[in-house]
Amino acid sequence: MAGMSLVERTEQLRFLAGALADERGPAGVVLIEGAAAVGKTSLLHAFADRVPEAGRVFLAASASRVERELPLSAVGRLFQSPVLTAVETARAEQLLRDGALAALSHGPGLEPDAAVQVPGRILEGLGAVLLAAAARTPLVVGIDDVHHADAASLHLLLHLVRRAAAPRLLLVLTQCMRTSRPHPLLHAELLRRPGARRLRLEPLSPRGISDLLAGHLARPAAERLAAECHTATGGNPLLAHALIEDTLAPRPGLLPPPVSVPVSVPLSVPDAAGLQDGPPETGLPETGPPGTEPPAPVSSLVFGEAFRQAVLTCLFHSEASAFARAAAVLGEDVSDAALGELVEYDAESISLARGALRATGLLGDEGFAHPAVPAAVLGGMRPQARTALYIRVARVLHEHGAPARVVARRLLAADRAGEPWAVEVLRDAARQAWSDGEPAHAIACLRLALQECADEQRPAVLLDLARAEWQLDPAIAARRLPGLIRAIGEGRLPAASAIRPVSWLLWLGRVDEAVGLMDGPPDPAARSCGPGGPLWWLRYGYPGLARPAPPAAADGEPAASAASGVPAATAGGTAPGALPSPLARSRETAALLAGVLPPGDPGETIDRAEHILRQPGHSTRTLKPLAAIAALMYTDELDRAERACDRVARSVAHGLPLGNALFMSLRAAIHLRRGELERAEKFAHEALGLITPQGWGVALGIPLSVMLATLTARGRHEEFEEYFATPVPDAMFHTPSCLPYLQARGRYYLVIDRPQAAVADFQACGELMTRWEIDVPGFIPWRTDLAEAHLALGDAATAGRLAGEQLKRLKPGQFRTRGMTLRVLAAACEPHARAKALGAAVRLLEKSGDRLELARALTDLGAVYQAQGHDGPARAMGRRARLLAAECGAEDLVPLRTPLPMPREPLPPAPYEESDPLAGLSEAERRVAGLSEAERRVAGLAAGGYTNRQIAQRLHITMSTVEQHLTRVYRKLDVSRRNDLPLHLMLPLEGYQV
Repeated sequence: MAGMSLVERTEQLRFLAGALADERGPAGVVLIEGAAAVGKTSLLHAFADRVPEAGRVFLAASASRVERELPLSAVGRLFQSPVLTAVETARAEQLLRDGALAALSHGPGLEPDAAVQVPGRILEGLGAVLLAAAARTPLVVGIDDVHHADAASLHLLLHLVRRAAAPRLLLVLTQCMRTSRPHPLLHAELLRRPGARRLRLEPLSPRGISDLLAGHLARPAAERLAAECHTATGGNPLLAHALIEDTLAPRPGLLPPPVSVPVSVPLSVPDAAGLQDGPPETGLPETGPPGTEPPAPVSSLVFGEAFRQAVLTCLFHSEASAFARAAAVLGEDVSDAALGELVEYDAESISLARGALRATGLLGDEGFAHPAVPAAVLGGMRPQARTALYIRVARVLHEHGAPARVVARRLLAADRAGEPWAVEVLRDAARQAWSDGEPAHAIACLRLALQECADEQRPAVLLDLARAEWQLDPAIAARRLPGLIRAIGEGRLPAASAIRPVSWLLWLGRVDEAVGLMDGPPDPAARSCGPGGPLWWLRYGYPGLARPAPPAAADGEPAASAASGVPAATAGGTAPGALPSPLARSRETAALLAGVLPPGDPGETIDRAEHILRQPGHSTRTLKPLAAIAALMYTDELDRAERACDRVARSVAHGLPLGNALFMSLRAAIHLRRGELERAEKFAHEALGLITPQGWGVALGIPLSVMLATLTARGRHEEFEEYFATPVPDAMFHTPSCLPYLQARGRYYLVIDRPQAAVADFQACGELMTRWEIDVPGFIPWRTDLAEAHLALGDAATAGRLAGEQLKRLKPGQFRTRGMTLRVLAAACEPHARAKALGAAVRLLEKSGDRLELARALTDLGAVYQAQGHDGPARAMGRRARLLAAECGAEDLVPLRTPLPMPREPLPPAPYEESDPLAGLSEAERRVAGLSEAERRVAGLAAGGYTNRQIAQRLHITMSTVEQHLTRVYRKLDVSRRNDLPLHLMLPLEGYQV
């Protein structure tokens, strides 16, 4: 601290001046005490510089910890002063040598607090030398760090104060607060002498820290940072100076030199107690000392190497390094019992250590003053010592009954388990972290457990780790599968443990290994594929395992089979191994991996899905909640599906990448079915970004198909090609996730005018769905897609037949699929029937909530009206279709191709006439039916985007009449603006011509 600027020390210098001026009684003794690095040495040096003003000589010495066992080491420098004559100096040197020899004669290892081993004649001789010098010139003897002084030196100081007169000698000592108890000779003898005084040096106040910072920073910056600096340092000047050095270190050219501080306290004045305080005694300018660069602009403090070294210095001087290290490792779990066991302290020593660190500024009321302090404490240790400390702390905490997670944190910091008990602690901590939604911590615990476990523990730990890593990214967990497969084969894991590796292998498309594991375990219960068996549900992920699946042609387009017109394969080869196909099939279980419930009553399907979602304890390790949400989506219950997706995702995913990715995929599919392309693309992009393509395994087709379909609808073909180049596993084409992928690819082929390739993909969908007994139009309406592809080829007869078949298979309430199919059927109908079919399609699609398909139907209906010469409705349909397409983020829409000439054979009767879905009117439809013909005409034009003036001109009525009609329409339909008017109002009334 020598040479460091003094702040807030005027009162202390006055105190010393008063002690110097006191000539009453025996020789004076002043003890300056305080925490490490609060400025005791700087204050002593500042006092020493001003002692000559009082006509005295200052003799300086300092004690050292390393010389504490050397007798008279603390006072040796006192006899090198020029105030001594040559004879006195020679005499003192001889006495010091004799004293050292006398001490050595008692043998090595002399305890510093043991009885003095220096003969009394030597102490009297040394004292006589100093007393003789004091008789000539009054002396001030300053001993720094007297707490390190040896017993012989303390005896000599006691000898001096007993024999010297008050005006001739003043003894000034500095002592640091430490963890060890004070020397009894110092406090029992020296400080109990008459005239002995104590001066407690306190840390700087916030104002003092501000003044200190102002010597290096502009005053506004100093005041802004003062509070933070004071909190982090507790007012310790050394720590504050270190922070200044670190903060300005990046711009060393702007760091001003240390500021010298003029302290004008006239020590020679007999009565210094009457001095008045002026402004802060630092004399610091607002912007640094003259002749320096302007202070650097600083916005925050930097805790760097200088601060770390300052912390270590404080610990060294307070002798609290062991205590601070233990406290740093214990952290918030610190307790006196654990601390005492770690550092072998009793209760009093712990209290002393804690008090010393608080006085230093390193400890606050609730732990360390700043996170940089424990980092500095531990950073000052050798790595091996730090590791050993963490392990020792973990053991102590474990023995004291600390929770597993508390112990595990120390083991993780050590990167060692150390002892066998630690492996089980790490596993317990991993289970707790997993239940608390902290997968990264759980995986870290299990990885360390695997690193340190014994051979007999390894298979169980490996399985736990693979289960945890699977939720981050299955590609990461795949590295653990060889070890698990080997352990199962060697019988080191229970047969039932094969269930999870089997499902993981199937997810990753490694079918050979999965079948091998299912054939391996001797326990029939573990291999059961019957209803209720643990592996039964697995077969629904690969419904085509027992049969070959259609492969892809070399150029990426499926090759059609000449015999059937259906692609012979979709992804290469015959499935290795075969699982027996179950005769009985549970709808709920089939939904788990197929992603859709088998054909049945939609109401029953919705009830079953809601029942699954209401069950507690959902987990992303099972697919039940995902399948239930998918079932709601495929039955056109998009609002219910979205709400369930949000609700279950919050309670299940817990921030796990795999769970979040799966739910984001569902969200993307829901938005795609609504025609919300931007949001569908966003969620699909996030889902693909959370998990690597390798980690998605055979499920990659789910998010990838949404992304491909979205990019196709938005006309971004180059980006489509980039995503289409993503490698998909061959095994995916043995799973239902290939179906939306094939559909998306076929839709793209239609857009780029490759209808033959589209036909092949849609036919492949149909064959697989039929073979796998999941031919559900709400899932993939492949007949509708295939009909549209045949329209592109000019084959209206086949298109009409396929659309008719699709409509016959639909259940009541499937508005979206029915509306899409009616739109395609309309293009294959006779021209006079198209408007009616498209009108029904518009009504259904408006109910379904799919705005993009509604825009497509309006586009087609507008084209039909245009061909019939109804320009007004045609423009209204086109305008509304363009608005909807823009809201969806889709490119410009074009009508479906209507092949000409029409086939001679009669088309099948339109099924929408046989089972008209509008037969039972809803509440909203009844309101529309309640409109008068005039109100209907006005509302229809308003729904088409016409202004009131345009409506008045077209209907040859006044604007006031238009406004009155619209007011009644709004009231009857319970809407507040024209954008909320039902779109089917644009459709003309029967016989109405514009």
